[in-house]
Amino acid sequence: MNKRAAATAIAILLTVSAMVSCSGGNKQSISTSSQTSVVDYPAADETIRRKYEKVESASEGPLLKLSDVTAGAGETAEVTLSVSGTKGWSMCGIHVTYPKELKCVMRNEAERDVDFKLGSASAAAQASMSKTWVNNVPKELEDSGLKSLFFTEIFSEDGGEDGDIVTFSFTVPMDAKSGTVYPIGMYFLDTDMFQNAAKDISMEKYAFEHFQSGSITVK
Repeated sequence: MNKRAAATAIAILLTVSAMVSCSGGNKQSISTSSQTSVVDYPAADETIRRKYEKVESASEGPLLKLSDVTAGAGETAEVTLSVSGTKGWSMCGIHVTYPKELKCVMRNEAERDVDFKLGSASAAAQASMSKTWVNNVPKELEDSGLKSLFFTEIFSEDGGEDGDIVTFSFTVPMDAKSGTVYPIGMYFLDTDMFQNAAKDISMEKYAFEHFQSGSITVK
């Protein structure tokens, strides 16, 4: 990828991030500020229903799934987001949730940059980024004891493939009891996306309505 294409891809990702930084009307928002605050947004399930209620349902489409893994107390677990059933895709913007007891492994704590590894489905990605969500956190998450990170990436045309998209790492508490299950899930904002180059909204609707959560189980 040449420098101009890379710069364009990064600019688009920054625009995607900015989309969730601007509030207005009933839109949900994320701020890049490091100051923590809580907002009473509509429930994520209700947001999905509202966004796609007039969109025709597809009989099949992309299946987004977070993995189920095990780890010992004090160990770091790797959780992978994967996709199957696509015919290529061009961009995603997804919020992943995790319990406050877990520590998300970071590249740069001060900048909220999450450490991640891209998988085979993202081999042709032009640019990718991930940040933790620390301001305007939904009350739904706060009340459930959950934190969230945002992951987004972009491809040229439909360069995204089936397979592993990205892997995140979470450190289990030292005092975690054997058998404890930490849910890893998805929180939906109306600015989130899973698109192909044709911007098939039925495909995106299928992806979010059929999203499969994962977990970390303590050995």
